[in-house]
Amino acid sequence: MESPLVSVCIPAYNNADTILETIQSVLTQTYQNLELIVVDDRSTDDTYQVVKTFAKQAGDDRLHLYQNEKNLGMAGNWNHCMELCKGDFIKLLCADDLIHETLLAREVEIMERYPEANLVQTDTRFVARPPAIISAITQVVLWRAGKPVASPLLPEIIWGRRLPI
Repeated sequence: MESPLVSVCIPAYNNADTILETIQSVLTQTYQNLELIVVDDRSTDDTYQVVKTFAKQAGDDRLHLYQNEKNLGMAGNWNHCMELCKGDFIKLLCADDLIHETLLAREVEIMERYPEANLVQTDTRFVARPPAIISAITQVVLWRAGKPVASPLLPEIIWGRRLPI
């Protein structure tokens, strides 16, 4: 049985300084069956060109870059990004965020083990520049029909803050 395709969406606007780290944190995942959709919302900086150059050099066919014809705004760009997805699961990722190398594998494992879940929300750590963790939020919540679900899963996956970011 083939593992599910995960669509990672990165809606971007004026993120030239951070987006390559974000992209690399996706492409280096231990879970490899993914597509990475980057949609630039007509940035006024070099975001689109930075990603275009990286994509050409990387030669990774999982990376798909698009640029909107006009600026759609944050919500519009997120929606457009998700419309381009082909995956069984969608991961929305801001263009200045990083994800732990095992995050997608762990999230897919949870979604497959609990098919009644519609969403998995995982651990977040806020990092300053230069890199230093300034605060951490440890939470894992399953969502169904727009509401958090109390689940026996929670004690099972909160291993004392070991859940990936």
